[in-house]
Amino acid sequence: IINNCFVKLGYGIAPDLTGETELSVEQRKTVNILLKCLENVHSEIISTYFPRILREEVILSDKKLYFSALENSKIVYPVSLKRGDEVKKFKVYPTHIESDFSGKATLEFCALLDGYQLTDELGDTVPTWLLSEGVVAEYAYANNLIDIGAQSEAKYIDGLSRLSARSSASKYVRPRRWE
Repeated sequence: IINNCFVKLGYGIAPDLTGETELSVEQRKTVNILLKCLENVHSEIISTYFPRILREEVILSDKKLYFSALENSKIVYPVSLKRGDEVKKFKVYPTHIESDFSGKATLEFCALLDGYQLTDELGDTVPTWLLSEGVVAEYAYANNLIDIGAQSEAKYIDGLSRLSARSSASKYVRPRRWE
């Protein structure tokens, strides 16, 4: 993704990002900014279009579970809370959830990645070219490259809407009435 961004931004072929050669200060700065842009774009995709659902065994203490106690504390929203096979109701607060019991349970939740490194694999939900367009748009707007940003944003939004429409069409059928 970072290599694609270098080319799309007109910087030419990306420097060696495998760590075999040392990056210049300017190249390291650009790579770090692109990683931040990637984090923003990927976080938007995870929280809005293609949720990354995790499942974790938890213990509610005093009928509460604090998000900071989770292995992955970058929670976007909780999905379900189960005690054995029973689905339990819960109320969401900014720092925790509350339910009507204390003890062991299983929490399903949407979460962001903890951090982004050059060696991370982001999965295959969103194609590399689409993530690259989003990152280029984010970077371009932040650096006042309005034309490049607008072009990449248009491709990114169009590609994301087509991808989400195609993937959600088979998952959800609108309820129909036969009256």
